[in-house]
Amino acid sequence: MKKTLALLICAMLSASALAGCGGDGGSSSSGTTSGDASTSSSTSSSTEETGVTMSAPGEFPIVEETMEFNITTVQTNYVLDANTNDFTTWYEDLTNIHINYEQIPDSAISEKVSLILASNELPDAFLYCSLTASDIVNYGAQGVFLDLAPMIDEYGYYIPEAFDEEMMASMTAPDGGLYCLANINECYHCMYSGRAWINQTWLDNLGLEYPETTEDLYNVLKAFKEQDANGNGDPNDEIPMIGDDTGWNGKVWDFLMQSFVYNDYSSRIALDENGQINFVANTEAWRDGLRYIRQLIEEGLIDPVSLTQTDAQAQTIAGNPDSIDVGVVTGATWWSELGADLADPLQRSRQYVGLSPLEGPDGVRNVLTSEGGLTTGQFAITNQCENPEVLFRWADGCFSYDATLVSSYGLEGTGWNQPEEGALGINGEPALYDSVTWEDTTTVQNWSMSNIALSNRTNEFRLGDAVDMSDPDVEFTNSELRLYNETSKYFEPYRSDAQVPSLLMTAEESSERSLIETQIQDYVLEQSVNFLAGNLDLDADWDAYVAEFDNLQLDRYLELMQTAYDRQYGSAN
Repeated sequence: MKKTLALLICAMLSASALAGCGGDGGSSSSGTTSGDASTSSSTSSSTEETGVTMSAPGEFPIVEETMEFNITTVQTNYVLDANTNDFTTWYEDLTNIHINYEQIPDSAISEKVSLILASNELPDAFLYCSLTASDIVNYGAQGVFLDLAPMIDEYGYYIPEAFDEEMMASMTAPDGGLYCLANINECYHCMYSGRAWINQTWLDNLGLEYPETTEDLYNVLKAFKEQDANGNGDPNDEIPMIGDDTGWNGKVWDFLMQSFVYNDYSSRIALDENGQINFVANTEAWRDGLRYIRQLIEEGLIDPVSLTQTDAQAQTIAGNPDSIDVGVVTGATWWSELGADLADPLQRSRQYVGLSPLEGPDGVRNVLTSEGGLTTGQFAITNQCENPEVLFRWADGCFSYDATLVSSYGLEGTGWNQPEEGALGINGEPALYDSVTWEDTTTVQNWSMSNIALSNRTNEFRLGDAVDMSDPDVEFTNSELRLYNETSKYFEPYRSDAQVPSLLMTAEESSERSLIETQIQDYVLEQSVNFLAGNLDLDADWDAYVAEFDNLQLDRYLELMQTAYDRQYGSAN
């Protein structure tokens, strides 16, 4: 359906159907603002409680006379004012719904929202307010947050198109209510972010093949260490492999463990083909992985500082401005440890390509897989809202293509333009738009509501941004293009179905789970590093390590997770 929608969008773009998204708001009684935002109101409905007349689902304006709602949201450091933002005024013109935003500074959002929820003075809705799973379940059960499932059935148009069955399940509370909408932001390369990067120039210098197995990697790292891989005449200044303990997926051992067992980098649980949740950090496969990584450290093939250093410290080594000294780095992005290409006089990142997860001795080969692109806890309507169906229609319209485009980039001519004829997007498909400004979260602006407004930023949408493929240097100046290319070639082919999806639990379950999970995660991190550093012996100390999980209530933890998973996803699987 998404591919079909993308093709339809492309056709409509070529016909200039998006021209109505300009500075005048584009609201017109004679046409549409784009291919999916109909302004016809020939069919209408009214809520039984209030008698408010609305247009048919999916049509704009939603109401004939302007209505107002109060929404609490976050005040970020990159959107000047949600009340005067270009998207806000454009969407009001389209819907005839005016939003009064109460904005809370990002640093205080959790505390302030908790105080508001504890009071009797609630807004009509919360948007992007860091609502937790416990908030959603608790206040939904109490009736403070309204169940949106009946509204989706009766009034939904864009939401049913955007969310598949499993996505709906991920938003459904234990009592069956759907109290809070998620946001869709399918960052393609983020879905496979457990990555490493290998110096292809070094492989070429030494006449080495690209490593495919753990044994291959061992041999490559050994050659990097002993054979003057960087060609400077000094065979002793190369560091074969390095990582860090603080960066985005920078741990060397997290990456290498994927060759032995599926490793989710945090909870150490994996979903099998029968829907059973299993713990992996007490298995023989986990011990085999630790043993392999320990050998690499002992032989000087992995710099031992990788176990404890920060990503900034790693960059001072791997990003040495005077020479290129490292063969393999780990991290979701190459610049985490190599530094930015444009700021590097040696432009070292151009020597590196993605290092696929290696095939282990038992044929295991996984990449960290976080598919779905859902950000939960984004939009909840409260019981203080007098016309919840109208406000739901407003939220539903945010998932339309037009609203997603304007909330992400702003108005046509400000944040995006029509792509040139024949232009291709990041994914090599016909471009959907040509962004003028990326989704900038580093400078203050007031033309978009990226990462605040509800939106349907699918892979097709995000990868539809036009790229100048005629520029021979484009892959090194457009990081999104390079991340797409590297991910699709080296990492997505090893995607896994073992990642446990997000779970909504009751208050009691969530509290119990959180305490046990924190203890288990801390223990696995501490003891795995101790094994790798040689402070613990993988033979003499292993049984004691495994036995401690009984004291940490591992069985109860898995029971809580399994119960929640079966309840939430049983019908979807």
